[in-house]
Amino acid sequence: MSDFELLSIVLMILAIIVTLMVELFKSMKK
Repeated sequence: MSDFELLSIVLMILAIIVTLMVELFKSMKK
């Protein structure tokens, strides 16, 4: 596994976490 593959996986995981946090924040503000 290369560093580039590892970086792309980390970025995908971060994107998913950010999306979940945004959705959670929206639902809490209601």
